[in-house]
Amino acid sequence: MADPALLERGRPGRALILDVSPTGATLDSDEGVAEAICLFILEVRSPAIAAYHATTRQRFPVSRLDEIEPGQTLVAVRIDVSSPSRVAIDWDAPVVVTAA
Repeated sequence: MADPALLERGRPGRALILDVSPTGATLDSDEGVAEAICLFILEVRSPAIAAYHATTRQRFPVSRLDEIEPGQTLVAVRIDVSSPSRVAIDWDAPVVVTAA
């Protein structure tokens, strides 16, 4: 559900997941894995800009929701340069689980 163009061309950054809320909608992935549509509230961090909050709605495997610890889980993100409030979590990039 993340914007493929944003994932490809966005500025790389990191974000601390402050909150995650499943919306109640679920889909099956191409691999048959149940994925929840979740609302993520993030604290986005990128070199040369101050940290800021952003919200994004993306799919996430239902079976892995317990791996996300709000306030502790860092994820790789891609930031829209022309509209920094548009952020996509890059689940394929290396993830640091515990914030320092």
